Amino acid sequence: MVEAAYRLLGLLLLARRALVAVGAVCGVALWYALVGLAVREPTAAAVLSVLALPLLLGFAAWRLFLLPPGVVFRPLSTRAAVAPQRTARCRASAYFAGSSRTAWRLLARASLAFDATGALHLVSPPPLQAAPDAARQAFPTRGQPSAEQLRSGERTPYPEWVYQPETLVGASRLVYNSAADYERAVARLAVARAALVDVRAGWQYAALHRWPAVRLTYAGTDGALTAAYLAFADVALRDWALAELVGRESKPQTDV
Repeated sequence: MVEAAYRLLGLLLLARRALVAVGAVCGVALWYALVGLAVREPTAAAVLSVLALPLLLGFAAWRLFLLPPGVVFRPLSTRAAVAPQRTARCRASAYFAGSSRTAWRLLARASLAFDATGALHLVSPPPLQAAPDAARQAFPTRGQPSAEQLRSGERTPYPEWVYQPETLVGASRLVYNSAADYERAVARLAVARAALVDVRAGWQYAALHRWPAVRLTYAGTDGALTAAYLAFADVALRDWALAELVGRESKPQTDV
């Protein structure tokens, strides 16, 4: 029952914008109904309800937008007895610093690395490793055929790795138009080991799916406590990242 509740919350989290839109439409419909009632029966209570409903809805919307981005995370008191497995990729939910601003990204594809001091480094989306010329050919604008090539039926050559969707596709099924567009979308997060306040293993839920995950609570550059979540495809990958974060090997335990 608890597991089903978490999975439902994960589904509602991704549908939060649609739920807000539905709530707004229902609120407007209710307000029109109250206006009609006040016109037919102009009592003090009816007039008060017409005035109060927009204020209440506005206050609720204001409080909603003040809330931090949501992540459905279930901490675990115990973990599976598996051997940690090294990884360089994860799906991160955190505040990433881009070229122009810092923004929250949910379950964003990211590269994962730890430096010699134990600091965590995330880059989302993962940086392109190919040479500039090869990278430019790997996007939808790559090798747009000339008029002569179109007449002759010649197709422009694509590098093999162009067919890897994870190379081209970002959040919300966004397809980048060029290598430069991809580079502009790259954002970073670095968390020093000394800034870590709490590290907790658990599960992260979204769209009726769950990922083995790690929740980090750390002090930001302004001193405020901030949370970041690292989700992985397998428990062994999570345990490796956890061991790197806490600076010790995970202890074999029984999962629940």
